[in-house]
Amino acid sequence: MNIERIIEFTGNHPYLMIALLFSIAVIISAELRRRRSNGVSASEVVRLINQEDAQVVDLRDEAAFKAGHIIDSKNLQASKVNDDFAVLKLKLDKPVILVCQMGTNAGSVVKQFTDKGCEQVYNLQDGIYGWEKAKLPLET
Repeated sequence: MNIERIIEFTGNHPYLMIALLFSIAVIISAELRRRRSNGVSASEVVRLINQEDAQVVDLRDEAAFKAGHIIDSKNLQASKVNDDFAVLKLKLDKPVILVCQMGTNAGSVVKQFTDKGCEQVYNLQDGIYGWEKAKLPLET
């Protein structure tokens, strides 16, 4: 396909080109966000817990946490990370797994934990939803 035809098509179909560019931007943005969030699968979380003594921090509200959470996880709402981080008493040299409902909120909190001194911080991909989908246990 030559460049003249591409230019002609773009001129004749500007809304299609805008939609295409917007779609590409959304895909790139989602991929960059996923890579920055240090997302790990439920099976990888199990490995980190069993082999590397990973600590799990559930960022959901207290009611959701009480309804079901990963065994031995600690609860700290995402909005309170800066204020209540010390309450968790985390071992900074051990992996930390952040958990939310769908895996989207925890990704944005990863940087806050690394800024607080945690060396290895991960986000459970798909959150508790992904954990349940993998048929892994929750405690209440």
